[in-house]
Amino acid sequence: MIELKHSFNLLVSINAYLAKRREELGRSDTGTLKPRVLTQEKDGIVIYTWNDLVVSQSKPDSSNPVTHIGLYDPTSQQHKVVWTYDTKVKIVSCSINQNKTLLAFTTVTIQKTDDGKSGKDLFQAYLVELQASDSRVFSLNLEKSCFLKVQFLYPGHGEQMLLKEAFLLVFLHKESVALYSIQLSRFGDKGIYMRDQPKTEQIIQKFVWCQWDPQNQQLHYIYNCRHDNGTVYQKFSSIQFYQNAKNDSMMDLPLNFPFPHIRSKFKSRYADRPLCPGIPDVAVNATVLTQPNGTICICYKHHKSQSNPAEYRSDSQTHHDEESINYYICMVHHAKTIQGCVSGLSQSILGSRRLSFHWLGDYLMVLLPGFFVHLLNVSIEYEPCHHIMLHNENKPLKSKVTLSPAAQSCGPLPVSFTSDVEEKDHKPATVRFQESEEHTLCTSPQPVSIQEVTDEEIPVTSVISENARTIHTLSSCTGFCKDISSSSICLYDYHSGCVWRLSVSLDDLFQCFRTAYSSTRQALFHYLLLKSKDLFTLKKVFADICQDATNPEIPTALVEFLITTTYSSMKRQLGREVLRLLPFTSVDTFRGQFVKDSAGVLFARLSYTALGSINFSTKTARDRMSRKHEDIWDILRKHLRLKQIDAPKRFLQDKVKGTYTQHIRNEKRRLSWEYVSKEQSFLGHVTAGSCNRSVFGESTLTVADSFPGRQSRADTVLGAVPGFLKGGLGEDNTAFNILLSLTEQMLTGHLTHHLKKDSRVKAQNVAKEYVSCQVQQSRQLCHILWSVAGFTPEESMPDLSEPGSDEEYELFQLLERFYLTVTEKSFPLPSGFRTYFTALGFRCMQLNLFLQYVDHGVLELTGDFISQLLTDVPDDGDDGENVKLKYAIISRLPKTAAEECFKLWNHPLCLRYFAHHQVAEILLETTSTPAVKSSSKSDATWTVKDRANSEGRDNVSTASDSSVCAGVFQPLASLIDYLEKKTEERDSFMYTLPQHTPVFDIPVTKHWLGLEEKKQLKNGSTGECSTD
Repeated sequence: MIELKHSFNLLVSINAYLAKRREELGRSDTGTLKPRVLTQEKDGIVIYTWNDLVVSQSKPDSSNPVTHIGLYDPTSQQHKVVWTYDTKVKIVSCSINQNKTLLAFTTVTIQKTDDGKSGKDLFQAYLVELQASDSRVFSLNLEKSCFLKVQFLYPGHGEQMLLKEAFLLVFLHKESVALYSIQLSRFGDKGIYMRDQPKTEQIIQKFVWCQWDPQNQQLHYIYNCRHDNGTVYQKFSSIQFYQNAKNDSMMDLPLNFPFPHIRSKFKSRYADRPLCPGIPDVAVNATVLTQPNGTICICYKHHKSQSNPAEYRSDSQTHHDEESINYYICMVHHAKTIQGCVSGLSQSILGSRRLSFHWLGDYLMVLLPGFFVHLLNVSIEYEPCHHIMLHNENKPLKSKVTLSPAAQSCGPLPVSFTSDVEEKDHKPATVRFQESEEHTLCTSPQPVSIQEVTDEEIPVTSVISENARTIHTLSSCTGFCKDISSSSICLYDYHSGCVWRLSVSLDDLFQCFRTAYSSTRQALFHYLLLKSKDLFTLKKVFADICQDATNPEIPTALVEFLITTTYSSMKRQLGREVLRLLPFTSVDTFRGQFVKDSAGVLFARLSYTALGSINFSTKTARDRMSRKHEDIWDILRKHLRLKQIDAPKRFLQDKVKGTYTQHIRNEKRRLSWEYVSKEQSFLGHVTAGSCNRSVFGESTLTVADSFPGRQSRADTVLGAVPGFLKGGLGEDNTAFNILLSLTEQMLTGHLTHHLKKDSRVKAQNVAKEYVSCQVQQSRQLCHILWSVAGFTPEESMPDLSEPGSDEEYELFQLLERFYLTVTEKSFPLPSGFRTYFTALGFRCMQLNLFLQYVDHGVLELTGDFISQLLTDVPDDGDDGENVKLKYAIISRLPKTAAEECFKLWNHPLCLRYFAHHQVAEILLETTSTPAVKSSSKSDATWTVKDRANSEGRDNVSTASDSSVCAGVFQPLASLIDYLEKKTEERDSFMYTLPQHTPVFDIPVTKHWLGLEEKKQLKNGSTGECSTD
């Protein structure tokens, strides 16, 4: 997934500059130069040092090397020598102020004992005036056996650069951090000098670990504390620096992971690690990563038996086959700590490599090149979930790894010369930079020829491939890649001097998705939906998931798509305050995660623990209220306070389902077709004899159709939108509108409850837009499934007279899962989907199974489908099967809709239906009259009326011609009432009733639907009775 590409080689560039400089100085001799990169300042300037001979008028034949300090600007790609010392020293820390007027550096010398053996390391700090006519070097009068680090302060964002004052931080490991205020003055043409002795101020006292953040001008450190019972624990604290070196202690919190108890009396070992932002203590691998949106993470890799050096040495001499790596990510903004454990790694291999922590967008990357990479979703915008854990399961058997020539070409690349200027220094003339935590001496890389390899020969490889195992330690750097994006970073490998660019490759992402464990597959899918948004890769992922329609991952993927893409659409137009209330995933957050290998063995897991407390300075919080702009600390403090007082919860789409179901049940009578007006009839604008396939064809135009030259991005990847997704006629949108209205109402209430008063006015607008995005994403998901199945828009509405193909059956299975997922999560179905889904089911399923789907509400008989059924399926089938089929389907509609379809069909069976029901109306008409002749008839009539009223007309089924009003005397009683009524009318008006025509033999014509009969029906009973 993460692509590793060689971008630049810093050591090659430095050595090329030094070789050119030698030529310009007229140096004819050659020698091996081994430059060492020290640090990088806030403006991107890289400081490096090297030892070389110096040619001067005072010492023209000097053969003693001296130490030089140079600068490299990645933006302009220019080198510059800023200062040359008069002797050869080992510089381990260096910093230059923004005006380039002062240079501070730290040297280390190894003291010798009386017997000639190496003794203690002596660290000394110096200050140099760079723009003075007579360059002067001042000692800070610090000679310590612990590491000394120097660092100039730079102005923050929006702050002015100081010309007459500079501020220097001096870090004395395990003892203190001091602030030096240096006053500067210009003396005519003599340049800029220090005007007076620097003023010192102690910022912090004893500490065991620290890190300087040059971009944000922040100091993070860890120090020891004691409980009342005497036990030692560690606290983390941060200091923010502002204009004129003003600083605030922002927060402190007790660490809830096993940080080592580092004592002052124990001697620390330091590694020669370039671009190290803090003290390069071998015993501690910790990093603090921050983002402007308030995300703060304390990253720490736990070392086995690191608190006791003797035990550490004894353990390093033992060889075990496998070892586990444990790391901790303390998410201050979430008040949680993630514990990660990776097992099954060779101890001998891990001994020479360093676990590193970096940002990749808003994912925190835990990286061990060639072995594993974890992308942790720890941003303040989301609750932690969907962590991506990728591993190389090809474990090396031995500590020595044999790589291909292409991979070996990524190794050290400094320039090679023949003389021996620094041969004496080749042994670790280091800071007792004895063994680093990699168990090897961190000296300068071995020289090779600059012509050995070119950038074109260095392959682009995955960060977990075996070729990446040549990379041992990576440090973050800035400014080397001009086209850097949010999904890529630059890292520096100090063993080779290479600057690597790490970026997300969508092709690799898809390959990782195919082979990854289930939890990682979900995380990759979520990343693709929320971060990448690449439809081409998304289509390939869906094609892989949907190969088997019974795959249990399909419903999970569909739900994740609907929720995540809806959130992503809203993210482009809403602020952080509203987004924290909208759902962004379908899975539970703050849950552990694990990964198994192909053999089913657990080898990586993640778990969570809660932080006990986080303390912010009260005075600082009050003082910062008057600031015009919020910074990282303001956002973090408000976020944590909100979580403590009234933790806002994201809107749950599942709550809509229960309310919607209950609402539909209560409004069932309103949704009945019995009460639909003629303008909203079942068949809509579909007329008898017309083929409604044109509804789904080219006659329906969209905005994109109006401009043939334009094609949306989705249409380019997925193909044109199928006709049925452009909307269909004859579908009842009542339930659809109720669902949208209910979702909008519930989301508005949720937003109003959790938003501030000044933000509540836009809650309803946000809810409307959210519902609109739901409709859009539901439609796009259906389009993706259609495209994955390989269908074209011309095949939108199938012919119902022919059975479906195997491809159509697979599509029906996918759309069935889509329907179940959408209805389960109460998302709206696309307009026109129900008609096409029913038509596809009719072609692909047997009739009895199809009718079961209809009876259970999975398939809906829409006006378009019925019209298409009457048009495509002929009535003259074998043995009248088609007629029975049509009648069985139409009879499952509500009465009003069925009668409308019967009128459109105009089949003799329909005429028979109307005749029977007309006779039933006539026979039941007299049941409402109170006059009866006998008690027995009265009882019979009352029974008919009572049962008719109790059952109601809404529940009358038209599925068969059997009588609804069951009773022994009911037909006889109705007939007698009818005959008596006709007899009375004859006697009154002197009409005679024909003696030879029975009631049931009256021809079924339109005459019995005249106005007089309709008036009689209106005045009669509402009951029904069959004539059979």
